[in-house]
Parts: sequence; C-alpha cells; structure tokens
Amino acid sequence: MKKLSVLCFIGGTEDGFDNGAGSEQRYLFALAEMLAYYGHEVTCVGNSHNGEERPKWGDTTPIPGIKFIHMREVDFLNRAYDLAIVSENIIHWRCDGQPIQTPCPLFEYVAKKVAHPLFGWAGTGLDCVTERTADNTHFVFQPFEPLVMRQGDAVINYPVWKDAPADNLEGRDTLVWSCKDVYHDDWKEDHNFHYGGLKILKALKRLETEHSIRSVFINSEKFNGKRATRMGAKAIFDSLEKKEAHTGLIRKSVLDAAFKRARVSTIVQGYFSSAFSAPAAGAVPLYFNDHGGTIWHPDQIIMSMWDSEEVFYRKLERFFIDDSYYLERRDKGLEVIKKFHFAESHKSFLRFAEKVGLNA
Repeated sequence: MKKLSVLCFIGGTEDGFDNGAGSEQRYLFALAEMLAYYGHEVTCVGNSHNGEERPKWGDTTPIPGIKFIHMREVDFLNRAYDLAIVSENIIHWRCDGQPIQTPCPLFEYVAKKVAHPLFGWAGTGLDCVTERTADNTHFVFQPFEPLVMRQGDAVINYPVWKDAPADNLEGRDTLVWSCKDVYHDDWKEDHNFHYGGLKILKALKRLETEHSIRSVFINSEKFNGKRATRMGAKAIFDSLEKKEAHTGLIRKSVLDAAFKRARVSTIVQGYFSSAFSAPAAGAVPLYFNDHGGTIWHPDQIIMSMWDSEEVFYRKLERFFIDDSYYLERRDKGLEVIKKFHFAESHKSFLRFAEKVGLNA
C-alpha cells in the first residue's frame, strides 16, 4: 500500500479534534485521524480562533502522524502533496490582521488532486467541481452513498470507530436527546416528528419517575421557543430533574461520554455526528419509520410516530429493564455501522485514491 501525503483543511480549532464542531468539520477530523492511523502523512491546515496562528491541540493529546500548520505556511509554488482535501470554494483566513481569501483552484498548485468532502444530499456540490471534474483534477467524496452519484463522485466512509463498545449494563441509565432543532419556530406547521418528540418527552418523564432514568440533551435551546411552549414540550423539559442540558455545539468528548452511559439515543435522520457516534458508543439510535432520509437498515427503525404514548413508553422502558433486548438492538446497530469502522473507511479511501490515479 502506497503511503500518501495529504493536506487537509480543517478550519479553526484550539481543542484539536475535540473541538465543538459541526458534522462536516468532524468528518474532516475523523478522516485525518484515520489516515494518520494507517500511516499516511497528514498535514492539517487551519487556524486558531483569532485566525492568526496554527490550530492548537489545547488540552487534548496530539495525534501521532498529524502536523498542524497555518495557511501562510502553505507553499503554493511546490506541489508537495498527493491530495488536498478542501471543504470550501474559498478559504477565509487572516495574516497580520488582514483578511485573505484563497480560492480552492489554487490548491491545484499544492497537490496532484483536490478533493471536496460534501454532504450534498442530491449530488449537488461546489461550483468549481462542476467546472473542473471533467479534467480529473477536482473530485467530490461523501461520507456514505449519496442519493445521486455524478461523474467524479466517490464515497469515503465516515471513520467512526475502532473498538466495540463495552456492555457497562449497570452504568447505562441514560437516554440521550440528540435532536438539535425539533421544536424550532421556523417550521410553518406542526409535523409528525413534533408530536413524536412530545411522546418521547412524556415517556422520558415517566422513566425518570419510575426507573430513575437520566437524560442528556445535546442541544436544548429550542425548548425556549414558541412552538415548544405551545405544544407543552418546554413544560415537560423543565420538569425533568435528572437531566443534563447543553446548548450550541459541544465537544466530541462530551458527546461520546453521554452515549457511553446511554442505552437509547433519539435522533432525527441525517444528524451525522450523533447518528454515527451513538451506536459506536453502544447507544441504540431511535428512529421513526415515517420520517424519510434515513441511512439505517429498516430493522433499526423501531418506532412509529403514530404509536400511542403508552406504546412509546413501553418500547423505551424495555431498553432499560431488559438487558438481553438492549444488547440485541445494540449489536444490530453495530452491524449497521460496520462500514464506518476505521478499517472499512480506509479501504474506501484507497479505492478513491486508485480511482483518481494516486496509487500508480
């Protein structure tokens, strides 16, 4: 296997790869870690929060094989890398107090190939890719099979896990609410998942009362809105006594810690970091069978928004009172994400490298 030199634009961080980041940035962190794990030479370009310095590892442990540099250190006169991974059309950065913009086509002078990680749902993507894919210079890759594949598109599976989660049955007394914006007020009408979320909240309150089940809310700010108040979600949320509530983007270590003590995680389809991290840490992702767009196998979708409140409660309760059932569902979750194991992700990267001519 040929070891490749990879330049990866990661944006700003002062907490290494434990930065409170969105899904796409965490995908880049995970790719960089996976590539370094398999011996590729990885250089991550980005900045600190002030924009003037290199990214920082902060209180995290630096990952062997990964070097941090600032954009000012990129040599655009020397094609030193096999591959440049760039997630934006234009890189915005600062030097000596001045804002600078670097268009992604300039990375053709830095690397043999330029690749863009996208979560484009229907194969949509960067303008430069549309214009430059034909000359085999720029390519799109995505974390799983997209709905539509175009010329130049590829899949590099999201590298989520290396080791199976511990059972830790006695310590798994938590339900994680991973739905960040279910009750935001931008929706013009109430939808099924608003009512489904309400049933989960009611079941959670009952689980807390009858079984001392704890809860972690990854993002709770939407419970302060008009919809949450009108539908009664805010009142139930406020009444929970054993909850841990976060707002905004949280560090990955906090998210992972929550999933490691959880048996269930409620997720709206398409929230990638939570959707992948939950089963990798042993929490069963709870999907609804009438909300489209899921990446999961149908066997993993075990709730219906049309179930009664009592059915919601009994289904959730079973995860906490029936260890065998929880372990069965957990193992099915791991089966679903097996292609997001580091080893499988690396295989998909090598297929991509061969496709674009980097293994020759």
